[in-house]
Parts: sequence; C-alpha cells; structure tokens
Amino acid sequence: MLYKKKVASQDFTSAQLPKNRIESILDICKSRFMTLLGLGLILGIFGLPMLVHLLLSNITVYEINLAYSLNQVTQAEASTQLFNAFTFRHAMNIPLLMLLGIGLSGVTRILRQLLWQEPIFIFHDFKLGVQSTGKYTLLMMGLFGIINLLFQMILRQPSLEQDTLFYISALMIALTALVFILLLGYYSWVQNSLYQLTFKALFKNSLMFAMRYFFKTIALFMVFLPWLLLLLPYPFGFMLVIGLLTIVILPVELLILLAFGLDIMDQTINQYHHPSIYRKGLWPHE
Repeated sequence: MLYKKKVASQDFTSAQLPKNRIESILDICKSRFMTLLGLGLILGIFGLPMLVHLLLSNITVYEINLAYSLNQVTQAEASTQLFNAFTFRHAMNIPLLMLLGIGLSGVTRILRQLLWQEPIFIFHDFKLGVQSTGKYTLLMMGLFGIINLLFQMILRQPSLEQDTLFYISALMIALTALVFILLLGYYSWVQNSLYQLTFKALFKNSLMFAMRYFFKTIALFMVFLPWLLLLLPYPFGFMLVIGLLTIVILPVELLILLAFGLDIMDQTINQYHHPSIYRKGLWPHE
C-alpha cells in the first residue's frame, strides 16, 4: 500500500515567525521538546558530580545530627563538625559549579539558536559555545562559588552569633555580594551569547543592566531558579526527584531566562548597534 506524503499546504513565510519571545518559547517547547530534553540530559551529566557530592555531604550531616541526638557528641562538638562539613561542601562546590558552567556555555549557544529560529547541530554548536564563552562562564561560576562559600561560613559560624549586630552586618554584606555576583553573572551570560566583548566592557554593561533591571531580574530569579534549594540538606529521595525534574525543567527555564535577556538586549543595544540580530527569530512587525 502506498501512502501519500504529507506536505504543508503552503510554504513557510517570515510572517509565520513568532511575534514575541513568549510565542517563541511556547513554539520551541511544542516543536523542539526532545531537543530541550537532550539539553537537560547534557546539563544533568555535567551536574551529576555536584549532585553526588551534595548527597554524600547530606549523609555526613545526618550522621553528625544522629550522633548528637544519641548523646555521642556534645552540642559544641556537633556545632563544630557541622560547620566543617558545610564549609567543605561549599568549598567543593566551587570546582563543581565550574564544571557545570562548561555544560551551560555549550547549551546556551543551542538555546540561542533555537530562539533565533536557526538550524542547530547539537555537538557542533555545543563545542562552539564552550570555545566562545566557556572562560567567562567558568570565571563567573567560580566567583559565585567563592562568594557563596563565604556567605555560608558566616551564616553557620557559631562564634559570630554571640555578637548579634556584627553577625547580622556580616551576613547582609555577604548576601548582598552573593546577589550582586548572581546578577552580574546573569547579564554576562546573556551578553556572552551575543557579543564578543572585553572583560571590562562586559563588567560595565552587566553592572548597568543589573542596576537598571534589578527588581525585574530578582523577580525572575525567584520564580525560575528553585533548584538553588539543592544547596540545602535534603534526603536522597527528594534530591533524586529534584535532579530528575531538573533535566526536564532546567532547559525550559534557561530558555525563558535567555529570552528575557535577549529582549532587554534588543531594547537597549541591538536596535541601535546590532540591527542584524534585533528581534532575530521574531516577526519584525508588532
């Protein structure tokens, strides 16, 4: 039996492109879901060492709490052991975050190509993404890991709690630095996917965007970055579920974050200095 080949009733035209980034995201999720799932698997591979490390760290924390509950160690001893355990956890997270950053730099280029409605070649585009933006992504991931380590050390330092004012002041400074690095990292990430900038220009632009769009960006993070909770001590079953969900959800949320950043770049830079990529992948007429 012969089957008639199914063809489109009309040729594709530019007018059929999405009219805004929201339509573009929905179209990609619908038509390229398996591609997004593949990107999630790639990120899962690069993030697996961190997940294993967090699991082992949680076991250590559980054993310390168990020993304290059985009166095998004093409160002071348990407090010191927990401080050391959490310090080691977040110190080890620094190189593991940088490893995850390698995967992120490659996946970002593929997500950009999807948003631009460009053809993609997974391994080729991944390699180009790592080559073009990998060093900056490693730097920002490393800085975030270091600031997070300092924040966690202050947060869990028993001796500081005796001086409430100093403890709160130190905690607020560390938290501000953590948010600051997160915002700079986000806008550096977006710009790296589009432009070839010097570190000075990248820092300057990222600082400007972080200040100008501070509240919008923070609100976006609060909605779309729930897996930061993986830094907290959860049981194995919960972490496994979160890890599996991350493979599915993370690429979509990165797609949303990148689309938000591209929209800001279109409004502030591309329409004036890079018209060739202004609203690229979208129908140009609102």
